[in-house]
Amino acid sequence: LDLDFFICYSALSGFLGNLGQSDYASGNAFLDYFTKDRNKAIAQGERKGRTISINWPLWANGGMQVDDSSIEYLKNNWSLKPLPSEKGMEILDNIINSDQSGQFVAIYGNQKGFLSKFNEVSSDTNKSNDIASIKVEVTDDHLAAKSLKYLKSILAEELRLPETKFIKDKPFEDYGIDSILINRITNKLDAIFGKLPRTLF
Repeated sequence: LDLDFFICYSALSGFLGNLGQSDYASGNAFLDYFTKDRNKAIAQGERKGRTISINWPLWANGGMQVDDSSIEYLKNNWSLKPLPSEKGMEILDNIINSDQSGQFVAIYGNQKGFLSKFNEVSSDTNKSNDIASIKVEVTDDHLAAKSLKYLKSILAEELRLPETKFIKDKPFEDYGIDSILINRITNKLDAIFGKLPRTLF
């Protein structure tokens, strides 16, 4: 088939990974690697039509939407904002009208802030000599009790209930906790422990 181009719609998770959605991230990464393989086949005369994979961020409009706390997470942790449709179409048009093929990463927000995350990862790996380790004897029971108390304090604050109302092993649904509240709680824990999977609870 004599194609002009072949475009795969991938997502940022294929480029960045996602601890809480490894299946989704893997599926998108497959599109990126398929693009590379197909371009190799084009170079060998086995396929036609330059192949492109675009790692899209969250769009402001469309079927795949998230709650406000997830948008806040993207802004605070990745310096990203939802991509307006007109900007997305502009990016697509520029890529199609270029003479380039391969993988493209589309972002919308603070580009410098986004790119700095990769610098942070790079520099953090070189800080091992600056990290002090302190040996502390803590039993599993003690750690579990402290963790449970801390989690109860967060739930009490979010639900405006006394900590005594929360019973260990009782399902979250019994307290009226929904996905939006789960995101808010996870974001609070992010601030203390660093990035956590979106499917922590």
